[in-house]
Amino acid sequence: MTAEYLEKSHISEHLPRLFDGHEVTVIKEEFYNLGASYGLFATTISSRSEMTRQNRALFKLLNISDVDFKLQLFYSFPGQSPLHSEVFHFVFEPEFFAQFSSELLMEAEPFRQGLSQLIEFEPCAKSLNFVEQIFELTKEKVDFSQNLIVQSTIFQLLKRTLDLVTFPFQICQVPACKFLAFSSEREKITEAKAILENNIGQTISIKELSKMVAMNECYLKKGFKTLVGKSINEYQQDLRIQEARRLLESGSQTVTEVSLTLGYSSISHFSTAFKKATGLKPCMLLK
Repeated sequence: MTAEYLEKSHISEHLPRLFDGHEVTVIKEEFYNLGASYGLFATTISSRSEMTRQNRALFKLLNISDVDFKLQLFYSFPGQSPLHSEVFHFVFEPEFFAQFSSELLMEAEPFRQGLSQLIEFEPCAKSLNFVEQIFELTKEKVDFSQNLIVQSTIFQLLKRTLDLVTFPFQICQVPACKFLAFSSEREKITEAKAILENNIGQTISIKELSKMVAMNECYLKKGFKTLVGKSINEYQQDLRIQEARRLLESGSQTVTEVSLTLGYSSISHFSTAFKKATGLKPCMLLK
């Protein structure tokens, strides 16, 4: 981020929310480049009437597209007089979040919801301390080791903020499946489906399948149901019944052999499952 980014601060539109509707004026604003895709605006605010002496904070998430997010964090501090206040405005561009895998990012509630949100929250002493540390380090020229401290503190601040903000429940057309916007995640579901189809005679647990495709079990179950239209267990059972019917109709195996081939624990278990699915006893298809 460069100094030209100053034009995109847009802090004034959020000042009434931070200062309870007080008429305030920006008297000084400085930009600090924290990295290639994130930065900090330090702003001094003035008012004709006394402002709150409490620390306030805002969390603003913009869902630019299905896979791109922009995050802004606002922290206000009491100034040297009741008529002044300091606001620290952090901006994280979409490129910042691109460094994280889609699965990891979607584990965080605000990104999983996939909605733009503006939420006021109460900052804690630790988060305010992080803000002050970052500002003190960045307002002077820093060396490499100090820069590492700044980067580390930025991540701690972001983590602490996500812990503090309470996100409202949102009804989504595809609950908790926003991660399917990523082609890499859809490919994992397709891979899981192919594994089941190529191993009909084996009982593969969801835990085993999730390891095979490197996907969280919860995401795998929800994503599979969304894309395939059936749960993993339902799809696995359908594959077995279809293969059982083919083998029985071909006359190449007995009921017992088909049961063993498809990994059923017993003939009775196989017969019960087959009749439930087809309405027929397995022996009725033998030639």
